[in-house]
Amino acid sequence: MYIRIFSCLATIILCCATTLSAQNDVDSLLASFPANNTQDLERLAGEIVELGPSAIVSLAKKIRPNGAGRDADVLYALSALAKGPEKYRPQVEAGLIQALGEDIALEAQVFLIEQLQFIASDASLDVLSSKIRTLCEPALQAIGAIQSPKSLGTLLDAVDQVNGYCKQLLAKTLSQYQGPEVEQVLLDLANDKNALYAAEALLGMARSGSEKAKPLIVDYGSEDPAEGNNLLMILAQAQAASGNTSSAIETVHQVLSANPSSANQTAAYQLIVEHGSEDQLDELLKTCKKGDPQMQSVLTSAMVNAPAKYLPELFKLFDRLDASAQMNLLRAAHKHQYTAAIPLAQDLIGSTDPSLARVALSTYSTLAGKAGLPTLRKILLDSSKPSLMMAARHEASQWIDSSNLNFLEETLGQSGGAAKVNLFKLIGERGLASFWDQIKENLTADNPEVRKAAFATLPAIAHGVPVRHLTTVSPLINDASERTQLR
Repeated sequence: MYIRIFSCLATIILCCATTLSAQNDVDSLLASFPANNTQDLERLAGEIVELGPSAIVSLAKKIRPNGAGRDADVLYALSALAKGPEKYRPQVEAGLIQALGEDIALEAQVFLIEQLQFIASDASLDVLSSKIRTLCEPALQAIGAIQSPKSLGTLLDAVDQVNGYCKQLLAKTLSQYQGPEVEQVLLDLANDKNALYAAEALLGMARSGSEKAKPLIVDYGSEDPAEGNNLLMILAQAQAASGNTSSAIETVHQVLSANPSSANQTAAYQLIVEHGSEDQLDELLKTCKKGDPQMQSVLTSAMVNAPAKYLPELFKLFDRLDASAQMNLLRAAHKHQYTAAIPLAQDLIGSTDPSLARVALSTYSTLAGKAGLPTLRKILLDSSKPSLMMAARHEASQWIDSSNLNFLEETLGQSGGAAKVNLFKLIGERGLASFWDQIKENLTADNPEVRKAAFATLPAIAHGVPVRHLTTVSPLINDASERTQLR
C-alpha cells in the first residue's frame, strides 16, 4: 500500500518537475524574441518545437485578453512559428490544435486560429469545425485555406448548422471551391429568402462562371440593376477565363444592353476585344467611328488591346478623344511599334497635360530610338519642366552607348543647374567612368547642388578610374564627411 502511494507521489512530482522545466525552457526562449535574423528565428523555432506541443500550449496560455497585459513577445513567437520553416509545420499545427482544446480566452483562440490559416491541414478540421458556432469567421477562413476534399466536406456539413452572418460567410467560403455539390448548395442559398445569403451565393456562382447563375442574376438585377450588372460582368469574366468565350460574349452583350456603369462598359468592350471574333472587332471599330466623344473614348481604351491592324483607323480619331484615351492609344503604338505615330508623339511632348506629355515622351523615345536623341537633348536642357526632364533622362539612358557618348558630353557641356544635376545622375546610373574629367571639374563648381551631384557619381565610376586620379580629388573637397566617404 505504502509502496503504491509512494510510486504515485513520485510520478506526480516527476510530472510537475518536467512541466516546470519545460515552462522554464519556454520562458527562456521567449526572452530571445524577436529574433535578430532569419537564422536565429529558425533556431529558436526549432528549440521550441523540440519541447513538444506542450510548449506551444504554454505559449498560448500566456496570451492575455485585450487590455489585460503585455503579451507582444508571445504573439510574435507564435506568429513566427506558424510562418516559420515548413519542416516544423506539422509539430506547430499539433501544438495549436492542442492549445485550442484548452480553457483559454476567446481572444487567444481567435489568434491561434488565425495562425492555423497559414499551416492547417486536414488534421485541424475537427477542432476548427467545433469552433464554427462560436468563432465563425476565423474558423471558416482557416478551413477554407486548407482547400482539400475533406475541408469541403466540413463546410458542406456546416450549411444546415449555422444561420445569420455565419451562413453568409459560409457561402463566401464555399465559393472558393468548385464542383457540382458546391454549385447546388450555392444555388439553394441564392434562392433563399434571406437577401444576404442570396447576394453572397450569387457572387460565388458568378465568380465560378456557372451557367445557372445567369437567370438568377437577371432576376436579382430587376430589384438592384447596378449590382445585377456588376454580377453579370463578373460572370462574363469568369466564363472567359475558363475558356467559355461564346457564353462570355453573350453575357457581356447583356451587360451592355442594361445601361452599365462606365467601368462595366469599358470592361465589357475589353472582353470583346480580347475574346471576340474578327467580325465583332470590326463592328466595334464601326461603332467607335460613329459614336459620340465619350463613347469613342471608352471604345478606344478597349481597342488598344486589339491587333495592330486597327491602329491606323483609331489614330484618325485621336483629336476627338479625351486625354485618357489618347494616352492609351500612345501606349498601344508603343506596344505594337507603330512608327507612324512618331510625329504625333513628338508634338505631344509639349502638351500642357504632364501625364500625356510623359506618355508621349516614352512612346516617342521607344519608336524613334537613337534618332530621337536630338529631341531628348532639348528636354534634358529644359529645367522648367523638372518631371519631364527626369523622364527624359531615363529615356536617353537606354540609348546611350559607346558609339554616341559625344551626345551626352555635348549635352552636359551645354547644361547648367538642375539640368546638369540630372545629367550627372544619368552618368552615375550608367557608371560612365569616361566622364571623369567633367566630374572632377564640377567637384569645385559654384553651384552646391552640382558639386553634390558630381560627388555622388564617384562610387559608381570609381571602378573605371585609376586610384592615382581619385587621390587627386581629396584636396578639392572641403566637406569633411565627403572626404571620409572618398577615402
